[in-house]
Amino acid sequence: MYRKPNAPFRPPRPIGSRESGSNNLNSETSANPDVIASGNRVLPTPTTENTNTSFPVQARVKRLKVGLVRRPAPVAPAADLAEHESRPSSQQDTSQGLKKYYTVQWRKRTNKKNKSWEGDGYIVVTDEGSVLKILVKDRLYKPVGRSKKNTVEGLILFGSYEAEVDSEASLDEIRRLTSPDDALALTSSPVRENKSLFSEPMKKHNPHLIKGQESLLFVEPDSVEPVLEPIKESPVSMSVPPAADLCQFSLPMIGSTMKRLNVDECLLAKLREHQREAVLFIYECIVGIRDPNHLGALLADEMGLGKTLTAITVIWTLLKQSPIPNEKPPLKKVLICCPVTLIDNWYREFTKWLDINRIGILALNKQQTAKKDKQDIVSFGKTKVYQVLIMSYEKVMSCSQELSSVDIDLMVCDEGHRLKSAANKTLNTLTSFQIPRKLLLTGTPIQNDLNEYYTIINFINPGILGLYPEFQKNYLRPIVKARDKSCLHKDTLREGKSKSNELIAITKSFVLRRTKDSIRNFLTDRTDVLVFCRPNSLQKRLFELASSSNKFTSVMGSESTTVLSLINVFRKICNLPSLVVDDTLFQQLYMNAQSKPELLNPLNLKNKVAGSKINVLVPLLLEFKKNSEKVVLISNFTQTLDLLELVLSKLNMLFLRLDGTTSSNTRDQLVTKFNTSPLFDVFLLSAKAGGVGLNLIGASRLILFDNDWNPLIDQQALARIHRDGQKLPVFVYRLFTAGAIDEKIFQRQLTKITLSDQFLDEHTDSNLNIFDYEDLRDLFTINDSKCNTHDLLECECKGDGSSTAAQTEVETDTDSDEENGPEMPSSGFSSALSLMEGADTKELTKTRAIRTALVHFKHYDPAVGTAQIEDQLLARLLSRTDGDISYCFTHLQASGTK
Repeated sequence: MYRKPNAPFRPPRPIGSRESGSNNLNSETSANPDVIASGNRVLPTPTTENTNTSFPVQARVKRLKVGLVRRPAPVAPAADLAEHESRPSSQQDTSQGLKKYYTVQWRKRTNKKNKSWEGDGYIVVTDEGSVLKILVKDRLYKPVGRSKKNTVEGLILFGSYEAEVDSEASLDEIRRLTSPDDALALTSSPVRENKSLFSEPMKKHNPHLIKGQESLLFVEPDSVEPVLEPIKESPVSMSVPPAADLCQFSLPMIGSTMKRLNVDECLLAKLREHQREAVLFIYECIVGIRDPNHLGALLADEMGLGKTLTAITVIWTLLKQSPIPNEKPPLKKVLICCPVTLIDNWYREFTKWLDINRIGILALNKQQTAKKDKQDIVSFGKTKVYQVLIMSYEKVMSCSQELSSVDIDLMVCDEGHRLKSAANKTLNTLTSFQIPRKLLLTGTPIQNDLNEYYTIINFINPGILGLYPEFQKNYLRPIVKARDKSCLHKDTLREGKSKSNELIAITKSFVLRRTKDSIRNFLTDRTDVLVFCRPNSLQKRLFELASSSNKFTSVMGSESTTVLSLINVFRKICNLPSLVVDDTLFQQLYMNAQSKPELLNPLNLKNKVAGSKINVLVPLLLEFKKNSEKVVLISNFTQTLDLLELVLSKLNMLFLRLDGTTSSNTRDQLVTKFNTSPLFDVFLLSAKAGGVGLNLIGASRLILFDNDWNPLIDQQALARIHRDGQKLPVFVYRLFTAGAIDEKIFQRQLTKITLSDQFLDEHTDSNLNIFDYEDLRDLFTINDSKCNTHDLLECECKGDGSSTAAQTEVETDTDSDEENGPEMPSSGFSSALSLMEGADTKELTKTRAIRTALVHFKHYDPAVGTAQIEDQLLARLLSRTDGDISYCFTHLQASGTK
């Protein structure tokens, strides 16, 4: 092969042979024969000593050509010294030009599809190119490749290596990276006097890094002598440290009282006090410190308390450290199951709190075939590339066979209340995996009854409450009997209370529940407003038509599914009369009605969008827009959201919408746009599809247009804006149609809330079953009252927001009447007089229960006055509305208070 002939060798030209007859020399230069000029720089005359000392360096730095003479560093004039000192430490002058440093992630070049970074390193960039150095040992960086390019954008190729820049670093930071653990960085030592600012020739000894020299050569830390005495801090181990000292927090180890596990500093710095308590609690449950036979935990904190970060901290700690001295970490593979809409959220949380290159995360949320998903799961189990697998509950069902072959050490179930039913197929599939360590995250573990609570507890720690028949006999039946408002027997009440306390004591060892009072100091004020809207004449006529129809009587005696359809008809009338146009049951009610007014014909209701709630909603929205405040508008029905879209369009308000049809990728974009862009006024949200995992702190107002039978679904939706990171005071509005089924559903919600209060928050004053559930007709009865809830309270207030005697009674009264109720006769039969006394006791219990649930609320009658109302915007609205609002309750939760 033809090759060009080598160029003839030319020896380096001696520096002294340069012509020094420059006219720019100053008097100082002329007076010193050892100094010559080169351009506008002042250079020292080279000596034999300087020339000889450069050769040992050339022999050690392999990339320098042998035979070339490294020129001595020039001495800069005073003007250049000032210029150099003003430059950042990441940019230094060298013989190659401007030098910069960047920290990078590197890997070897490969054709694999799924690539991961192999380690950390840094690059040195000059005008001539860049050099990649990777970490090979503790603080020892080895040069492995060069590139002629000096750009740092995108993927940079260094021969068989490739790297990507993380961030620019200063020379001081690079020195700290390569400094030994037992010595301070050299940047902390004072600058030596009478030394050149630029590079000096390296000598034969092994310095760590010559002061003031930007050499690319770093040596083993073992050969370095510390410049100063090392500063050693004695860590203090505490179970729950004070909030002021985040770094003094560690976890206990099994079988050792001296050693402790340290939580990663990057996570510990972000954990608040209540989260550190949760980390300690979950850790002790999972590793078996609390109970070696049951390794499950339930974190039931309210929404917005940072359960995801808490779980990530526990996962990362046990992936890297072992609770048993000299043992391997207990976790290698972790499975996270969550709703499909939260998969991306979990992935983002891992990347937010941990460097994604430190941990392998496989999120099965891509639009790929089921075959590819199954292959990824098998690869997850066989390789060490990924440690955490995130997937939806639905995909768990379709890939159950592949998951069963993976040795999973910990299973995390987010929104775990989805596993409440014993007949749930997903629950049975997860149980079949037989994973001993489980962590369940939910803000709403009890949604309907104690049967659901047993299902969740038995899934987390199987057998801890016995078999289901044993649970029924030992706990369920005694508790339900005692809480029944018709129960008057003292022994039954006493046994029920004893069993409740026993159940709480058992579950307390692995169930942790905190409310937002834990972070009240970090939250803004929140005002809850219950707005009762007076039904208009059209709604009243529709209610009367449905109740008087012959079809209504037949439905009341039919199956429960038909009754639920009838309930939905009444709920639609409460929202918007036009919603019943296409309702089949309403059409049957109209055809079987005794009188059929043409106005109420379903065909004529299509354009009847006006209703009591709409009449209140429109002026509220206009007031919000006038004040430049964003609002989240929530409904449980997509049909209602469709009509609300028309209302917003007529008001010329820009809005975004998220419901069950919104894809997960679009979902994240919508949330980001709403929180960051000032263009959008309203965020339309479906309660079931968007009430979980969303952070809409861009809004300071929230309106719940209709409510759900399950109070905890409403609570999830109401927590979207009052979260950590919110900067403005929050106002939450709930709209009810006064006296109709809308308001009565809200009254029944209070029963389920008290059930959750008793077994999670340990409220001893919770009163259950305060309503007659079997009396369906009461649901469909329209009470001609300003506020049926206020009537049930038997409140004697004037409606001006002043404190009431009823509130004082709730605070000072006890459950003595309930616990020490009238004792039943020994014969087991009751006289008519005792039954009347029992009925009075039931009514008293019912009234006290409602008062307890709403004890903190103030009552306002718009006809009386609203001068003391907390929400000034609502006060202005009440003064202008034409009787559309019949009553309202308000409750202010100030920051730092309950």
